[in-house]
Amino acid sequence: MTTSTTSGEQREDLRRSVEKLYELTDAIEEIYESTSGEVDWRSESLQRWIDDASSNTVEALCQFVAQMDAEADAAKKEIARIEAFRARVANKSKWAERLLLDVLRKLGVRKIEVGTWHVGIRKGAASVKQLEGVEVDLGLLDPALVRTIPAKQEPDRKAIRAALERGDEVPAFYIAFGEEYVVIR
Repeated sequence: MTTSTTSGEQREDLRRSVEKLYELTDAIEEIYESTSGEVDWRSESLQRWIDDASSNTVEALCQFVAQMDAEADAAKKEIARIEAFRARVANKSKWAERLLLDVLRKLGVRKIEVGTWHVGIRKGAASVKQLEGVEVDLGLLDPALVRTIPAKQEPDRKAIRAALERGDEVPAFYIAFGEEYVVIR
């Protein structure tokens, strides 16, 4: 009967490999941060390091990508949390304004001074509304009250793509592909 165990030496080798990967990841992040993603001598040395690629290089870069993706996802979630908080606070403010309007109306006042506050009711902005259910014959209106909005025409890119994929020629159009990117799973 044979059992497989990890010796202390194997565990130590594994620990050193993991430390090296974290050092490489930190080096990559430091170079990126210090160059703001621009090419300079530090990023060129990183490129030379990549050109001398090894499995450690690939693993370190994958770890860096995963870490940056996780940080970006965390930032996105934090932004959503803060935006939801902002919306709740704004809704509370609007609710309080409606409540204040009701109180002023019940008091029968349009202006009031309370402490350091000067509160008043103002009319909303004026706008033109059309009576519901009433058709307007534009011929009966003064021509100065009627405007013409030209129909906008533009190429239908979905239809053009379908035509190009069928093999049809469409002057001045072609199918272009975006930049290549890496998928890490």
